[in-house]
Amino acid sequence: MKGGYDEKTTIQRTKARPEGPRKGPAFLTVLTGELVGTVFEVPMGMSLIGRHDNAQVRLPDDGVSRRHAKIVREPDGSAKLVDLDSTNGTYINGRRIHAEGLREGDRIRVGQSATLDFRYDYRDSKARDDMALRPADTKPIPMDASPLGPSAGHDDISSTLDDLGKVYSKHGDHDAAISTFRRNLQVRELKFGKDHPAVASILDSLGEALQEADDHKEALGHHRRALAIYEAQARQPREMGHVLSHLGQCLLALGETDDALEILERAHAKLRSHGATSAELARVRFVMAKTLHELGRDEERTLDLARLARDAFAAGGPSTRELYTEVRAWLRKLGEV
Repeated sequence: MKGGYDEKTTIQRTKARPEGPRKGPAFLTVLTGELVGTVFEVPMGMSLIGRHDNAQVRLPDDGVSRRHAKIVREPDGSAKLVDLDSTNGTYINGRRIHAEGLREGDRIRVGQSATLDFRYDYRDSKARDDMALRPADTKPIPMDASPLGPSAGHDDISSTLDDLGKVYSKHGDHDAAISTFRRNLQVRELKFGKDHPAVASILDSLGEALQEADDHKEALGHHRRALAIYEAQARQPREMGHVLSHLGQCLLALGETDDALEILERAHAKLRSHGATSAELARVRFVMAKTLHELGRDEERTLDLARLARDAFAAGGPSTRELYTEVRAWLRKLGEV
């Protein structure tokens, strides 16, 4: 989990949630993973979940097998999730399963990072226990509202807010994302104190959302506070590299180019030392290339970094296609073919 803190989530079923099967399509919404915010329709019959090109629910995440699991919809509308002898297993609400019926609001985990929310109609689900609504159809969470009802604990609330904030960000609803992450920051500070790594994780997410809304000045403060929390840890987590990267991007947007390059060099070194993926490194390398170009320094290294980023994004498939297009267009402006 982002932030170096593995938070255990408790799933609670609410009495208001409809439990019975329904005919017609069902839906899976990606709450965490490479395709966060994506909604897959699950029609009657069989739907394959995995990395296979022909999978109806195709997930590029680490640890997802080519044919990982399947959902079988019966004529009465009921749905059963079946694990297909996957390497890393299939889970419903935290329990590893082989085959089990699905109910409204069940959380499915496949691989190491992909979590899916199962609904019969994602558009009409209740707002407070709903991760599957499109951001345009929802409102920011009231400050006095509990996402899972009055009996929900801090872990439930925080996990729900984190997922919901990511869905908002994925769909470009920056105001809703910022509001949601602010609420989650309050929840985590209350539970863990202001200097816990779990708080740093939300500070970084809030900073990212503010950057996407072009509020780089406030974002800078949140990224710096997150960095200070991670730097104070005896064992600095891999997530510190992401915070450094976001901080560097913020400084670059504010015109503090020399400071941005120094921070990005640290981010690159930190991520490499922690075995970051090629896509994670590519994100930092592209920003470093743009920073070097702004400074008018080391043209050869600038191009090398951008080419490495382009090639990594090209190999990343659908999850990095937009980034590949962006780097390629940037290189073309510099006269690269």
